[in-house]
Amino acid sequence: MPNGGEVIVITDDIIFAQMIVLELKREKINASVLRLTEIPRSSRGIFIADADCIGDTALERLIHEIDKIIIFSYEDRPESGESGKVIWLRRPFETEKLLSVISDMLNGKKSSYVSAALPPDNRELILRGNGSVNFCGKSISLTKREYELLEYLYKNRGRAVSRDEAVTNVWKYEFTGNTNVVDVYIRYLREKIDDQTGTKLIYTVRNKGYMIK
Repeated sequence: MPNGGEVIVITDDIIFAQMIVLELKREKINASVLRLTEIPRSSRGIFIADADCIGDTALERLIHEIDKIIIFSYEDRPESGESGKVIWLRRPFETEKLLSVISDMLNGKKSSYVSAALPPDNRELILRGNGSVNFCGKSISLTKREYELLEYLYKNRGRAVSRDEAVTNVWKYEFTGNTNVVDVYIRYLREKIDDQTGTKLIYTVRNKGYMIK
């Protein structure tokens, strides 16, 4: 169970949760991820909850039973609750704002943060772990291999992933042909994600491979 100085992230979006935990640990804040089935009762500490996957019943219980809670959602919600105990953040939000809210809570301050979405051109990719993703607020279904390739690119975002690297780490021992299969699946992903959202996600890096920025 968390103590007063620990942050627990509750969500089904494991990739997103791991990103938050990494950012918190960089700030020397103890943090971890909790499965929805492990939601505790009457616990102290700060909880970050995903309203879009927890459900209204579980969320209502959390609000009443958890000491301090930050809730993020794609829907417009109240900005704050009683005595700053509950803070709502509308996704997508800036990591710096989340860290500021957590810092205020850890120091016993009432957060002055006003919930606001980032500009409409901001992109957020959410991997659901069940073969579907959300990009620019749109839910998209992928095949198993499409999802695995996108997940690998996402985990290595910011650098170019070569075709050989993608084949080695995504197809592993199941594929022994040439690396053109990567180009084919990149095209599939672009048709499903870039074309449907009108926003570019996967970039081609000349002579190097593909990258999510």
